Amino acid sequence: MPPPRRVELAHWIIDQGVDAILGHSSHHIHGVEIYRGHPVIYDMGSFLFDRVAQHRMRYSAAFVLEFTRKGFTALRIHPVRLLTNRTVLARQSDVKIIHDLIRRLTGELQEGLSLQEEGDALQLRFNRQTPDPADITPPAHVVVAGATSPVPDRYRNRPTNVVVDTPPEWANGFPPARFANQVRVLGATSSEAVWPGSAFVAQVLLETPGRLQGAWVGIIRAVNRDTGKEFLYVHPFADAGWDSNLWKSGQLFIDRTLVRPNEPEPGQYDLYYGISAFQPESGRPYSPVPLIEAASRKDNFVHIGEILITTDGIPRGPSGVSWPGLLPGSKQFNQEEFDRAMASEGLQIPTFVWFLAIPLIGLIAGVLFLVRRKRKRNS
Repeated sequence: MPPPRRVELAHWIIDQGVDAILGHSSHHIHGVEIYRGHPVIYDMGSFLFDRVAQHRMRYSAAFVLEFTRKGFTALRIHPVRLLTNRTVLARQSDVKIIHDLIRRLTGELQEGLSLQEEGDALQLRFNRQTPDPADITPPAHVVVAGATSPVPDRYRNRPTNVVVDTPPEWANGFPPARFANQVRVLGATSSEAVWPGSAFVAQVLLETPGRLQGAWVGIIRAVNRDTGKEFLYVHPFADAGWDSNLWKSGQLFIDRTLVRPNEPEPGQYDLYYGISAFQPESGRPYSPVPLIEAASRKDNFVHIGEILITTDGIPRGPSGVSWPGLLPGSKQFNQEEFDRAMASEGLQIPTFVWFLAIPLIGLIAGVLFLVRRKRKRNS
């Protein structure tokens, strides 16, 4: 369900003259709304994604919108099912799950909006209860292609979960570091363990020197302590939650992101943090800004913690999202949360165990078959 602020923004965008809104990024399908005769699809879900085993991310849809010269006239929603490395049209029970989900979420957004079944698809067509687009009052403001207009102040307000007045508790005791552009790192925290290939949450507290013009990104660098192998994860600050063009001098800001490594090998990793300006003309778009102050560093990255990547004794799933990501023995560890995550996600059996188990099962079955035949002969 989109928050009220997002619904308000969607309505404002339609009021500017937009014909339809197709939203995305949460990777979960949301409901559909018809606002002033225009469709607002708050999130289309995913079409290709690497977290298909997580909750309802596997359930999605393809949306077909029909327009005439009068405007929007019809919507068809085709359920799709995400599998590993491929996406297929949903079948049987999956169709019902997706239908029920979309209808429920749509009803929460707009009561009385009827989505009819047409085969495996859901369909909406205009009728007497739905305003004809030709009869709708034109928008108060029409945006001309190529023109720009300022974003209203209500959408420039700082997000309270990203910009903070006081440092969070997890930043206590962190040795400050400073980059050449005067951005300071005042603290950091992350998940303590993660399943290989699953995502994990990392948070870095920054003190900003003021507005940074252009496109800036944060970089998480993870280095395996035993092998030296590493991976980088580049992301917009706070996953695009607070643009560096809006920073103010002295502001405390949490760069919170979901790090998505690509199947790293298990092991203990040191985590480092850097920032970079996007400069495609240089050929090295993610060259980190030099550090001029840091107690522990690797090149131009400041050390922010460590994480264990393992298949032993932890649930599969985004660490810090589908489970808290804290190992037994850590200060904030909660046994009930951990047990709940293990029960809901299930302790996964590594692939190599199956390769050993299958021949063993076959051997046992063969022995039982021979014993049974021998007993029959003796009887």
